Amino acid sequence: MAKKEEEKKATSQVAKLESATTENIMDIITNGNIVQDGMMDEIDAKLKEQQDNNLKEHIRIRMIDSKYNEALSLLKMRKSRRDEEIKLEELTERGNLRRQLCGAVVDKTFIAHNKLDSTKKEFDVEFYGKDKKQKLTFAKVHIKAGDKVPSIDYMTYDEAYDDISERLRKKQTESDEQYAKEKKSLDAFFGDNWHSDWRYRNHNICQ
Repeated sequence: MAKKEEEKKATSQVAKLESATTENIMDIITNGNIVQDGMMDEIDAKLKEQQDNNLKEHIRIRMIDSKYNEALSLLKMRKSRRDEEIKLEELTERGNLRRQLCGAVVDKTFIAHNKLDSTKKEFDVEFYGKDKKQKLTFAKVHIKAGDKVPSIDYMTYDEAYDDISERLRKKQTESDEQYAKEKKSLDAFFGDNWHSDWRYRNHNICQ
């Protein structure tokens, strides 16, 4: 009811322009810009509604922000575990390569380094070597506790060292690409709700 009355008053103020003269034009305009009876109640109601909606929007976006970053953290954990496996593989292979160069023995240290079953006496472990055509190989060798690991010369060591770097570099690239692909899927999952500022905890998107 009050809204209809305000509309009538607004209409009447505009209607007065039809009879405006040079003498009363400013009176009509001034009166039309003055708050009318009951108008403040409606303004207060709209302000409260706007504040409520603004608060809801802030909370809504932060709820989505939280869900997005929780999911992103899981993807980061998946990548971290893959990356850790790559680093552990590098640690093991470079340690074994050094042992091959030095002619080390399959002892407790070697077994622990390769995370082998200490209750056993025979193992299958990957070592570097050369085939009949002097081509670098990396294959499993059956060894026993107390045996010497397959020996290599320093030139084979250098070649194998670079091979380790290249193989693990490829694995790291695959891990990075998988993370990028998974994150792209996550962004698509959230659709228009996703915002790049979430990565930096920037909530200015609500303002």
